[in-house]
Amino acid sequence: MKESDFNGFYGPHNKWLLLDTPSVPGLASQFKKRFARTRYHELLADTEMHLIRKQGPLLVYLSPDEPFSVVCQKEAAEWPGLTIFCSAPTDELLAHLRCMLTVRFSDHYKGLITYYNAQTASYFFDSMDVQELSRWLGPIDSISWVGGTWADKADDYKDRLYLNNPKLEVPPLTAEPQLSVQQEKKLQQCLLERHAYFWSGATDNSYRKTLRHLQEGLRLGFNDPLILDEWLGLRARFPTAPLPSNPADVGQQARFDNVRTYWEGGRS
Repeated sequence: MKESDFNGFYGPHNKWLLLDTPSVPGLASQFKKRFARTRYHELLADTEMHLIRKQGPLLVYLSPDEPFSVVCQKEAAEWPGLTIFCSAPTDELLAHLRCMLTVRFSDHYKGLITYYNAQTASYFFDSMDVQELSRWLGPIDSISWVGGTWADKADDYKDRLYLNNPKLEVPPLTAEPQLSVQQEKKLQQCLLERHAYFWSGATDNSYRKTLRHLQEGLRLGFNDPLILDEWLGLRARFPTAPLPSNPADVGQQARFDNVRTYWEGGRS
């Protein structure tokens, strides 16, 4: 049942699953086919991303008497997302979740934050003090999710994490909220470690070794994505090779070429 088929307030401490369908190809279709009578809202509907709402996450009401509530609890890893307890009316919860989607960062940039993803949530909510947590959770009483950071995922960690709303008196979240410095730092860490996770999965290197190589490349100034990927491939071939001296006044491509020439045997 779609959002237009029902409205209102379901009862005290309603339980929801913000289903992370974008992370799993075909998950939305599977959900709608298997659980056609389960009520849900398209999170991106009535936002500036309305046209791609079918590719966005689904806010699913977990009624205790419906099969999906049992299935997603027993098979939590197969139905990823953010479990939400909220006593506020549905419209208020939806408005708040949609407000959390689009953020401002570095003073003048705007972006979409996938806080409903288990890995993103593990960094994002961990970046907040109790005042920020109260503001960002707003009417939500508590949240939980299965999994953790990208390092946890590499270790096949599948425990459930819980987070309660401190419910302090703070200004409400406004449209396109500005991320704090700490939030930006944590999300940058998330992106870096995500890259290490997927790179290690495509190679024979472990996650932690790949992350060390990635951090080394950044320290060397290889922050261009293409050069950084080339660095990862090169360092994987020469994991213990010492670095040559590099001129400080040349670009990162020239510095990388110098390292590659040195390691591949073209030492002068």
